[in-house]
Amino acid sequence: MMKNKIFLIIFIFICFCSISNVCADSDVSSTDAYSVSETIPVKLKAELDKEELSIGDKVTYSMIVKTKKGVEVEFPEFGENLAGFAIKDFGEKRHGFFGNLTIEKWYLLDTYVSGTYTIPPALIKYKEPGDEFWEEIQTNEVKVEVKSVLEAQGEAVDIRDIKGPILWKSSRFLIIVLSIVLILALIAAVIFILIRNKRVKEYIVPKRPAHEIAYEALDNLNKKGIVQEGKIKEYYEELSLIVRYYLENRFSIRAPEMTTEEFLVKARDERVLQYEHKQLLKEFLIHCDLVKFAKYGPSKDEIGKSYEAAKLLIDQTKEVIEYKKTANDKEDL
Repeated sequence: MMKNKIFLIIFIFICFCSISNVCADSDVSSTDAYSVSETIPVKLKAELDKEELSIGDKVTYSMIVKTKKGVEVEFPEFGENLAGFAIKDFGEKRHGFFGNLTIEKWYLLDTYVSGTYTIPPALIKYKEPGDEFWEEIQTNEVKVEVKSVLEAQGEAVDIRDIKGPILWKSSRFLIIVLSIVLILALIAAVIFILIRNKRVKEYIVPKRPAHEIAYEALDNLNKKGIVQEGKIKEYYEELSLIVRYYLENRFSIRAPEMTTEEFLVKARDERVLQYEHKQLLKEFLIHCDLVKFAKYGPSKDEIGKSYEAAKLLIDQTKEVIEYKKTANDKEDL
C-alpha cells in the first residue's frame, strides 16, 4: 500500500513537470503579435492597455520580451517623454518557467492634448551567453486616439454668465470674516517664526559634509580586506549602502529603504542629479544588485571599477564649500 502511494506521487510529479514544460514552450513559441525569426532567440511586442482614451486619462505602454534564461536584454531609455506623452511612472516585471523568461517593461503615460498618437518602434538590444557584441531588434509601432472631453459630451457647452457681486448682509458678518482672517494670519506668523528659529539653530550646529563621511567610509571599507577574504557579496552590500547613505545626506533622498527601481524613480522625480550622474548611478546599482541577488561573481577588475564608480559619483556631486576670507585672517608669509 505504501509503495503504491509512492508510485502515485512520482507519477503525478512527472505529469506536472511535463505539462509545465509544454505550457512554457507554447508560451515562448507563440507568434501572435510578436516579432518572430528562427535565427533570433528573442521575441517581442509593444502594446497599449487602451486603444482610445480621453484627455487626462492615463495609458500603460508595455514592451514584452520572451526569450531564454541567460540572454541579457537591454531596453531603451526614453527620458521624461515618449512620443508626445509624459512618462509618469515606469517599472519592470520578470517571470519564467523551466529555462524560459518573460520580461515586461511598462511605462505609465499621460497627456492633455487630443489627437492620434503613434509610438514608433523601440530598439531592443540583446546578447546571448558568451557573445561579445549586442544584437538589435525592433518592436512594432502602436497607435492610440486621445479624445477631447467636449467631444465625448456630444455637444458644445455654453459659457455661463458672470454672477453678480455678493452684497454684505450686515456689518457683523464682515467683522467675523475679518477676525478669522486676522487670527489665521497671526497663527501663520507664529508658525513662520518658530520654523525660522529652528532653522537658525540647525545652521549654528556645524555638520560634516556628506562627501567627507562617504570618503571615510570608503577608506574604512578598503582597510577591512573583506575582498581578500572572499566576501564579495558583503563587500558590494556595504559599498552600495555607502553610496545610498551619501545621497540621503547630500540630497535628502531616503535611499537606503528603497529598492533600486524605486530609488531611480525617486531620483528622476527629485531632479537633483544630472543625466550623466543618473546613468552612472543606474549602472552602479544594477551591477551591485547582480552581485547581491543574482549571485554574479565579478572579476577583480570589475570590483575595482565598482569602487571607482562610487568614488566618481561622490566626486562629481559633492557639495562645494567656499570659504570667504575675513579681515581677521592673517596673510600667508
